[in-house]
Amino acid sequence: MMNETNQTFYDDEIDLREIVLTLLKGWKTILLMTVLAGAAAFGYSKMQTPIYEASASVLIDQNALALKSSPVTLLGSEEVRQFIADELEVKTISLPSPTIVNDKTDKTLFTITVQSSNEREAAKIVNAWADASLKLVNTQVQKASVYLALTLLDVEEADRMLFNYLEQHKLSAWTWADLSALTGVSSSSNYPSNTQELPAISDKERLAIAQLMRERVAAEQAYTIALKESTSVVYASERMPPAVLNYATTPTESISPKTLMNTALGLVLGGMLGVFWIFVAGWWQNRATEDKKDINDGKR
Repeated sequence: MMNETNQTFYDDEIDLREIVLTLLKGWKTILLMTVLAGAAAFGYSKMQTPIYEASASVLIDQNALALKSSPVTLLGSEEVRQFIADELEVKTISLPSPTIVNDKTDKTLFTITVQSSNEREAAKIVNAWADASLKLVNTQVQKASVYLALTLLDVEEADRMLFNYLEQHKLSAWTWADLSALTGVSSSSNYPSNTQELPAISDKERLAIAQLMRERVAAEQAYTIALKESTSVVYASERMPPAVLNYATTPTESISPKTLMNTALGLVLGGMLGVFWIFVAGWWQNRATEDKKDINDGKR
């Protein structure tokens, strides 16, 4: 039993020695393939167009947006792309698509990242995008104010149309509460009640008045909603004004290709391929030698 164990250790030692000798014998081949693979990886990396990345950080309170959409969606919208294209005097199709990420802990913090083959262009575009985000918020505040003014005009127009109709039909003395009692349209606190006895009106007049009253109610409801949203937007923009926290600087290194990493990987793979080639060649040579020996023994 002891002899068998010693024999096994001896065989293992012989096998290990043979492996080391085989590698030493083929070190030139291994070195050559390692250098060639590393040089090929280096050359391939240098042939690739370098890509540069620039990032800017902006602060935007979503409540300051008239449209309750995500700032990520708005910043990547075609409207913003067109604005930036006009600012840089380029076509929108030439602008790269930015990556806009909302911070996980601070929902008001957004990072805009742009990649380009030109390092100065990458910084220029992402900074223009950051500036556009501020103007976007200011535009949203203006839109909220304009929409509020338009809804107020709708209320005034609905009032005018109702008043004109009542004037034409000699019913201008009626209050909103009086009209509501006759038409069934909900009353409004803006009109006091009239206690006088009301004359009868035709069905045609009742339907016309009811339609004008419904339009007035709808306009007032739209104005109330717009007033609430406008107040919220203006308050949010004043409480937390949009700001660019960090402008991008011109990147000094490209993010791809990674020449050093690719070259190192090429060297490793080349070395592994060289070792594999040495063992395959050795196995093939031994196989050919054994076949030749078998043939010679057969002739004898």
